[in-house]
Amino acid sequence: MSIVPVKQTNYELAVEQGYDRACARESARLERLGAKSAGEQVFTLPVMNRTIVIDLAQRRMCESQTGAPVGVAWEILILHYVDGPAVPPHSDAWRSFADFADARGYERVYRERVINRLCRTVGRTRETFVEACIREGGIPVMSAEQTYYFKVFPRLPVMIVRFDGDGELPPGASFVYPDNAPALLPIEDVIVMSECLVDRLQGPGKPRGAHGLTPKGEPR
Repeated sequence: MSIVPVKQTNYELAVEQGYDRACARESARLERLGAKSAGEQVFTLPVMNRTIVIDLAQRRMCESQTGAPVGVAWEILILHYVDGPAVPPHSDAWRSFADFADARGYERVYRERVINRLCRTVGRTRETFVEACIREGGIPVMSAEQTYYFKVFPRLPVMIVRFDGDGELPPGASFVYPDNAPALLPIEDVIVMSECLVDRLQGPGKPRGAHGLTPKGEPR
């Protein structure tokens, strides 16, 4: 009598494949991306305002201070970040999502899942936006009143700019990224990373984003 294996979910497959690739990488490459060795096949990585412990031997991640497991969307993002297409030189040039060549065809999905959701939730008012940005480690950019800089990953920061409405138009927002972002994460992952950032700003207990995790060819 044959035993039919339990079918894995797409997320489980993505995590498994991510750990396979990360384990095959040299430690020096992970360190160039900002990870620090903390033992045999164990690394720490700053993510937002937290430090994540990546245990490649045990194939798990947790927050260093609390020991809480990392959510699956963040876990996949971290695995893809440490296995990015390249380790590009630092860049001080910034672009909006639509400026990336690979973003063509994703603009509508990106606007709904990232920009519109931010503006409907934590970005509805100046006060809630500023409070959330400060809580999640955002650094105010002094040249603009409602612009905050987030070091999501050591080599991949994000800036969010919020605009007040004028009575007729609702509030708006823009996310900007280093121009080398697609060399660090596939464009689909840039969308998921932005969704996860909105999740963090919304705080616990709020509806999460769609996280259409399809990067690196994993099945939906």
